[in-house]
Amino acid sequence: MENLVNLDGYRNYLLGQRQAANSIRIHMEDLETYSRFLEHDGRTVMDMQRLMARDYIGWLVLQGRLRTTLRRPEPGYSRSSADRKVTMLRSYYRFLTKQGLFPKNPVPPRKQLWMKLEKPLPPFLNRRDAFRLIHAPKGDDAPTARRDRAILEVLYSSGLRLAEIHGLNLADVDLDAKIILVKGRGGDQRQAIFGEPTQDALRLYLSHGRPRLAAADRSAADQDALFLNRNGGRLSRVSYHNTIRKWAAVAGLRADLHPHTLRHSFATHLLEGGCDLSVIQKLMGHRSVATTQRYLHITNPEAKAAYHRYHPRAGTGEGPQAPAAD
Repeated sequence: MENLVNLDGYRNYLLGQRQAANSIRIHMEDLETYSRFLEHDGRTVMDMQRLMARDYIGWLVLQGRLRTTLRRPEPGYSRSSADRKVTMLRSYYRFLTKQGLFPKNPVPPRKQLWMKLEKPLPPFLNRRDAFRLIHAPKGDDAPTARRDRAILEVLYSSGLRLAEIHGLNLADVDLDAKIILVKGRGGDQRQAIFGEPTQDALRLYLSHGRPRLAAADRSAADQDALFLNRNGGRLSRVSYHNTIRKWAAVAGLRADLHPHTLRHSFATHLLEGGCDLSVIQKLMGHRSVATTQRYLHITNPEAKAAYHRYHPRAGTGEGPQAPAAD
């Protein structure tokens, strides 16, 4: 845990609070987990702020466990374990604040990070891992790689459901306006918005990827489909799952991610940026804002604005957490 600060002082601080030996041991084990997160994300103790705390939660529930067991084969921690680790982390930063390293505790109170403990935390990616996943498809001019990059961009940048992206046709996409006509549940329709990175990925796929896939089609049944398989037909729902899992493994992320993970990441990152809940409701196609609030698992009293101002893929795609292109 060389990347942590003043651990001996923190142990003495806990002893001074008359913490039991077992409690101190748990504190240290939780700090060891935090140390692995810092190493994984390339950050330091001094980088802590609200968004980093949210990223830490996402990492905990998706891939934070050092090893798996037969009883719990998934690599993430349970909601209650993640909650305890964040509480312990706030205690550690309270100590560092008392040492004068921070003007105030940079880890937000628990109520600002969680909604209700008894509700399961839907999986989502932090921004760094979302960018890693999107940039994972490689293969030079392979049409499937260009298709997969466009799929990942659309899912993350527009928050579509699996059924919605599966049903997309060529006529539903307006590249110049950066709008997708989405046919939602119960016959509802909405306009999904995307930014320049998604526009570029779709344009590359439509000009150099899809024509090569469409050439293999022996029927006209799926001529209108936006995303095609190797045989020229409409890409199946199972293939969307497999596509995400494939590139998640390449990116070094949890391999059992699915389309809803990117939809939830889309919503979470909008909310983290300050987007108004009612705007997110409209972008996601929820009939009730109550559904959006339950779905997002966190609330944000500072919500003021909308998609193009806050979503990290709405503009140029450049940002401090965007990985450098190869």
